[in-house]
Amino acid sequence: KECAEEGGEAEGDLEQISGYFTVENCVDGMKTLVRDLFGIDMVEVDIPWEERWDVDTTATDTISPDNDDGGLRKFEFHHEEERPLGTMYF
Repeated sequence: KECAEEGGEAEGDLEQISGYFTVENCVDGMKTLVRDLFGIDMVEVDIPWEERWDVDTTATDTISPDNDDGGLRKFEFHHEEERPLGTMYF
């Protein structure tokens, strides 16, 4: 189908498949890909409060470190035979 279609079947198809592409499903797929293709583990880790930029960490009325509603996620990549490979914020 042509991507240029508007209001037609293309939009209906997107609505039907959007449930399969949730953020969590995409993250799980990324973890599987990097593990199966490269032997690298993608591990979600806690973000220190001081490392966050998605919330105002100086305000007292924002989310607390114990209530992680900011949406920012941190993943580290590790290979069993190598040192840690890197970090991804998502």
